Amino acid sequence: MAGERRLEYFLLEYVPDIVRGQGLNIAVVLLDPTDMDTGFCRLRCVSNWESKVLAMDPDADIAVLSSLIREIEERLSSQRSRAEMLQVLESSFSNAVCISPRYKYQSENPIRDLEQLASRF
Repeated sequence: MAGERRLEYFLLEYVPDIVRGQGLNIAVVLLDPTDMDTGFCRLRCVSNWESKVLAMDPDADIAVLSSLIREIEERLSSQRSRAEMLQVLESSFSNAVCISPRYKYQSENPIRDLEQLASRF
């Protein structure tokens, strides 16, 4: 279609026990890989992620996870820190929060599609 953009998305996953490898999707990031400086890049949390995390791990610190997600979201929305944040996420982030591989995504309306992706996971 004429207005479609070639984007990519990846998931932020809460993994309380990296050895067991069981995780839970808590957010999705949709971005334009052709323009990492000024292109589209947004994060959206999946609905009710807090209660899903607590159901999986009753000892999870939701306040810390919320703060971490807010920091990631702020740094991804900043043109100054976006590339650095993506590099940190992809190379050496956290044991408790991991990222999925990137997936290709065609979109005419990235904001709408980000909401749909977040509701899917």
